[in-house]
Amino acid sequence: LVMEYLEGTGLNNILMINMKNNNIYKTLIISLSVILMIFSGCNIQKKNTKVKSTSAESTNVNNVIKSAIEAQPDFKTMNISKLTMSMEYNGITFNVKGTLRIKTDSIVSLGIQPALGIEMYRLEFFPNKFMVYDKINRKYAEHSYDYIRYNTGVEVDYKAIESFCSHKLFTLTKSSEKEIISKFKISNVVSDTITILGTDTIDKMVQRFDIYNNRIVLTGAQNKYDLVYGVTYGDLVTNDKISFPNGVNITTNLVKTKFSAKVSFDKVSFNKELLISPINITRYTKTTLTNIISFKK
Repeated sequence: LVMEYLEGTGLNNILMINMKNNNIYKTLIISLSVILMIFSGCNIQKKNTKVKSTSAESTNVNNVIKSAIEAQPDFKTMNISKLTMSMEYNGITFNVKGTLRIKTDSIVSLGIQPALGIEMYRLEFFPNKFMVYDKINRKYAEHSYDYIRYNTGVEVDYKAIESFCSHKLFTLTKSSEKEIISKFKISNVVSDTITILGTDTIDKMVQRFDIYNNRIVLTGAQNKYDLVYGVTYGDLVTNDKISFPNGVNITTNLVKTKFSAKVSFDKVSFNKELLISPINITRYTKTTLTNIISFKK
């Protein structure tokens, strides 16, 4: 995925940096690809190691989900103006900075800043489409969410992406309390941590949430036995009267590719006036997502 993108890229000519700094390119592409993988549930190879599961028949899924929804953060705007990501990819470590901004029911904007605080890539998710900008090569892609479905076989909508970034429960295409309750069942209860699994199977995987003290501590997808990829949330920190994790850890349980990432959130604010500077696409060349990021089934 990384090498396919690097072949033919003009970044090294534009930035005039040597081969030693190709780690910057890898950082960018890995970051964007993993983000899209998590949002869309891309097909990936899976291990098959059996683990024991504890029965949780006595726990009521309605009560668990209703309590978790009541405890979710409720805000109109969120601004993580400083985001730091440290990634390990097949034994190589990369670091990248960024921003994450949300206007509820309107936009989720993720900026990637690998060097000197300059935004080089941006992902913007809207209710009816998503856009990816390559600001160095002045290219952009604009697609409806059907594009993800056509390329992965998985349906996903804006609300799921917004909920994922907002530390909320969701299904891939529905996020109302009634619909979430109907799509999950209790799987396990260990030391007051309740695991709920989705009832819909997607590429032999199901959605998973681990809930402790009514807040999500882990989300991801698992096959019959293992967590295939997961996002573990950090400690809750209160800003502007909103409790939100101070970061996340991303792990994958892949056969050939080893990837993990630690993301810390700094300078977080809620319900403040939020300005997301628009990108003037008249100065860019329109292309497809696969010409910016490899996105194979």
